[in-house]
Amino acid sequence: KVALNDSAAARLTREAAQLGQLTDSHVARLIDPPFQAGPLDAQRTLIAAEYVGDHTLADEIRQHGSLTINELERLGEDLLQAVKFLDGRSVWHRDIKPDNLALRELERKGRELVLFDFSLAGTPDTEVNVGTHDYIDPFLGQGRRISYDQAAELYSVAVTLHEMASGEVPSWGDD
Repeated sequence: KVALNDSAAARLTREAAQLGQLTDSHVARLIDPPFQAGPLDAQRTLIAAEYVGDHTLADEIRQHGSLTINELERLGEDLLQAVKFLDGRSVWHRDIKPDNLALRELERKGRELVLFDFSLAGTPDTEVNVGTHDYIDPFLGQGRRISYDQAAELYSVAVTLHEMASGEVPSWGDD
């Protein structure tokens, strides 16, 4: 990943700090921490993350619609394992959605889900309006829920599971 400006470099450094502590098969691993590359007059900050394939869950849903019941069970379990792993390390991804889930091909087991793009992980919990609109908990930022929390993370998981099962994002509210 390449940062195109200073604020992106700060986000990339934060992402690397989050990824550096994660070592689960359902989470893309950090290969190289932030480093500088490019011509001296135009250096960019980069990180290297594990390549997990170029086919995402979103691609699969767009091309083939909802998953079969067997795929839903197997890949849904992968997603839940990844979130459980992150929760055990007090890390919230903050943008769980099919576009951030790669389908990694396995030699004998078919394929597995791998969560990537941790660019919002480590965002302060008080910033409740970051992420992808359809996957953000609509109750976050209201009443006593003024900070990002586990329920908000699980909301995006539930929307993703719904999309895996139905081929569409659920709608909520008037908009």
